Amino acid sequence: MKIAVAFHFRHSAGDLYEFLLLRAFHLAVRFLKTDLFIVSGVFCAHPEDALFLESVTKSRAHRKVTVPFYCVNDAASPFSVSDSSSVEIEGGGVKMTVAELLKAIHGAGGGFPEFDKSPFEFITVEIEDGRIFNRRIHRVSLPDEVIGRLTDFHIHTNLAYCSENMTVPDALRMAKLTGLKAINFSEHSGQLYFRSEDYWKFQWTMNGRNTPGGCPEQKRMPDYEALFRRYSGLTGFTHGFELDVDRNCTIALDDKDRHQGRVNLGAVHSLDHKEDLPLLKREFLARTEALLRYGVPILAHPFRIFRWGCGMRAPEDLFLPVVLLLKKYGAAAEINFHGNEPYPEFLELCIREGVKISLGSDSHNLYEVGFFHPHLALLRELGVYDRLDSVLFRMRG
Repeated sequence: MKIAVAFHFRHSAGDLYEFLLLRAFHLAVRFLKTDLFIVSGVFCAHPEDALFLESVTKSRAHRKVTVPFYCVNDAASPFSVSDSSSVEIEGGGVKMTVAELLKAIHGAGGGFPEFDKSPFEFITVEIEDGRIFNRRIHRVSLPDEVIGRLTDFHIHTNLAYCSENMTVPDALRMAKLTGLKAINFSEHSGQLYFRSEDYWKFQWTMNGRNTPGGCPEQKRMPDYEALFRRYSGLTGFTHGFELDVDRNCTIALDDKDRHQGRVNLGAVHSLDHKEDLPLLKREFLARTEALLRYGVPILAHPFRIFRWGCGMRAPEDLFLPVVLLLKKYGAAAEINFHGNEPYPEFLELCIREGVKISLGSDSHNLYEVGFFHPHLALLRELGVYDRLDSVLFRMRG
């Protein structure tokens, strides 16, 4: 049994520390493969601060995470949240309460790092036949050697139909808390032209808007422009679009709106010919090249559509053609773990051919902003972590 412990968590309303804790939880569960997560500390200075637990509950439910999340209140806490100290745990050859387990882990040596200050560290341990071993410290902040060097080019706003809690100022605060250099907001362009129900059906076409056979237009682009006028006094970010492409290979962005996008991403979010693999592959390449020909500097989650929309692994014979298209048009390939598993074989080809790599969290929840732990681990596996400056995409100008 593998257990994660975040010790001495302290939260006050508005400090965003609940999202650092949520990041630790998702890091532990998805990437470190823990079986349960324990957090102890002073959870709230005032009763209303305890609302942060809703963020954890909603995120676990949204991502269908069943790994237990246990809270243990510090004795000094003026207000308490629902306490799990007496919940009984059985596994790894032990049977004890959460409080007893926490005490046993602490007594096994090494103590606990404190989660209430940067770099926001937590530990994992393993238990087998009652023996506690393999203690590891993990941090939520970025590694020291990349602090202030990385940009997250794929951040959504509150205008995304799929946003969970995003706001511009809070995303910037999260970027600062975890050590990013800058962020780029890139909203789904199709969502700014079409209603939610029509967008998610992917039956729309740009040229067919407001026609008898087409979808009505939802004019939200002025809202996007107004959003960044409102925050024009803030620094540390750029903004553009995550450009959609329709079945006619038309980019979902009117020329009159093009001025807003400093850094645009391109993404294939739908494919039609799912029952005919050769036709499906041609369709994917056509939509991909349409985005690159349009001039997007970053191709977002290059092959995710095959898993999401087609329930299959991406055909490996598409890897090289896409790499050559990226090279032809001078665009970067994004590493993206948002509901996604990148293909190392594809990225190896990119690096071999000199195609730059872009880092994108695809944040729909504040905990995801700058969540680059899996990205950096993958770059280590690819053998390029020591030369990030030559491998990663950088904004020009």
